[in-house]
This record gives sequence, structure tokens and C-alpha cells, in this order.
Amino acid sequence: MRHLSRILRPPVARIGITPLAALFTAALALAGCRPADPTPPEPPPTPQTGGLGDAVRDPLDKAQAVEQAVEDADARRRETLDDG
Repeated sequence: MRHLSRILRPPVARIGITPLAALFTAALALAGCRPADPTPPEPPPTPQTGGLGDAVRDPLDKAQAVEQAVEDADARRRETLDDG
């Protein structure tokens, strides 16, 4: 019966799992150690004229115009009060 068990034993059992696992691990590690393909750096983004800049600047310009109008009206009111 002992002779029959040697014949029916799978080849992995004869080689042993440890050398096979070591070989697989080494192959996997070597495959993962390949340097990455160099990619050219992306150019910096070009500044956009308009868009967000106008969206921020327009309300500020409007607020400054309103502020100037209020200051002019206050100056006229003060002149009227001083004269009267």
C-alpha cells in the first residue's frame, strides 16, 4: 500500500509547498519592482480672463459706486445743513 500512495500523491506534495510559495512570492515581488513609466509633467494652468474674476470684481465695483454715491449725498446734506 505504501508504494501506491507514492504514485497517487500529487506533484505539489512531492515538491513541497514552501519552495513553491517562495518561488511565487519572489516572482510577484520582482514583477512589482518595475519602475513606473515616466510621464511628462503637466503644464501649469493658464490664467483665465473673465469668469470668476469678473464675478468677483463686478459686485465690488458696484458696491464702490454705491458707497461713493452715499458719501456724495452725505456731503451735500452736510453743506445744506451748514448753510441753513
